[in-house]
Amino acid sequence: MLRYTTVPFRPEIRDKDLESARAAKIVSEQMEEQITKMASGGWTFHSYQTVEFNVNPGCLSIFAGGKTTVHTYGVLVFQRED
Repeated sequence: MLRYTTVPFRPEIRDKDLESARAAKIVSEQMEEQITKMASGGWTFHSYQTVEFNVNPGCLSIFAGGKTTVHTYGVLVFQRED
């Protein structure tokens, strides 16, 4: 039976790397590090997915015009045989 797990993936780059077009390489290296780390625990990389979720305003912020906001996160999906 296959078992799955997810790991949040939120790469970080500096402004100067974005401007120098190194961003893709830096993000790829960060992803590779996470995949390698999980592989050492027996997990196989399956896919990258985005997850959207709503954040509702708190009780008092509704009166001040607070609105629900949508956020998107990336997750790495791994699988292994149990």
